[in-house]
Amino acid sequence: MSGGTEPASGPSGPSGAAGGDEGADLSFDEALVRLESIIERMESRDAGLEESLAGYERGVRLLRHCRDVLKRAEDRVEELNRVLDGSAPEGRAGN
Repeated sequence: MSGGTEPASGPSGPSGAAGGDEGADLSFDEALVRLESIIERMESRDAGLEESLAGYERGVRLLRHCRDVLKRAEDRVEELNRVLDGSAPEGRAGN
């Protein structure tokens, strides 16, 4: 195992997870960087079982956040396209 001190050493450890909203205040790019970091750590096999499980949980939350951000961006692009096509009121496109 990895010495046992890393998992609780800061925001990236299990104690840094703030319930189910991890990543909620991050930009898409920041969340993606954190997710990639978690994946690299797990693939390096330096993490023990507990750290790997905690990383997996954080990764799932970050992945959900990234999907939500992408969905909102996709919805906005679709709305803008409807405005350009004249099929939606222009006042809604800026939201």
